[in-house]
Amino acid sequence: MPYPVLDAPISPLRQRLIDDMTMRRFSQETQRNYIRDVGRFASFLGRPPDMATADDLRRFQVRSVKYLLLSWQSWAVLSACFAALTAIFAKVGVENVSSDFATFIRTIVILLVLGTILAATNQFQPLSSISSRTYLFLVLSRLAAGASWICYFRALQLGDAARVAPIDKLSVVLVAMFGVTFLKEHLSLSNWVGVILIATGAVLVGYKG
Repeated sequence: MPYPVLDAPISPLRQRLIDDMTMRRFSQETQRNYIRDVGRFASFLGRPPDMATADDLRRFQVRSVKYLLLSWQSWAVLSACFAALTAIFAKVGVENVSSDFATFIRTIVILLVLGTILAATNQFQPLSSISSRTYLFLVLSRLAAGASWICYFRALQLGDAARVAPIDKLSVVLVAMFGVTFLKEHLSLSNWVGVILIATGAVLVGYKG
């Protein structure tokens, strides 16, 4: 059923944009997205978008890219994508090698990649500048990650990647619980509903009916 693109009064400029998109047979959802983006551009400019210059557009594009790079949501989505690829590649990679040796090879690759990144971005810092408390928790974090990798690769050897990966993501549920218990973080009711849904989904996907 058709629905209006906007509920608020429509300015002549916005109406012209809507008419142009309608003639091009853009869907209602596409029109909403265009209008939303134009509205963001207008807010950035502080004046009507039809008064924008090429330099204004460039500045808005640079700002948008910076926002994506600084947004934790963007990095979290990328992390999920790479984690999915990790499960698929690892499942194929451990077919003819022990899970522990596969973890060892993976660790070497990560060391080389991170070393290259640190060298290229000049992020190396003196070891003496790091506190003993930071060293302690970094070591504990690495030990926990190493144990996780060993268990994960072993699970991939024994089970299907499509079921192992969701069970592994129960770590999301545990992080939420540990964060509230030990770090005194706060989750709203809707956040807890999401955590429960994640746990339920992981169990259902991992269940072999």
